[in-house]
Amino acid sequence: VPHGRVWVLGGEAIYRATLPWWTAVELTRIPGRHDGDTYFPEFERFFSLVRTEPFSGGVFERWERSSAGPPV
Repeated sequence: VPHGRVWVLGGEAIYRATLPWWTAVELTRIPGRHDGDTYFPEFERFFSLVRTEPFSGGVFERWERSSAGPPV
């Protein structure tokens, strides 16, 4: 992989399948209740929140891996 960085753009199955290899998560949270039947997998127990940047429509978060993830 050039430059050692890969961006994973889901759906849910792709996120779940690649979670063991993630070293960081860059996440945008937009407040409110949103209809849908597909969800981003729970990842917080393997990562630590290291930065938040509020903006007019929500908050940008950066998480970095803090413990071993689920088995590959």
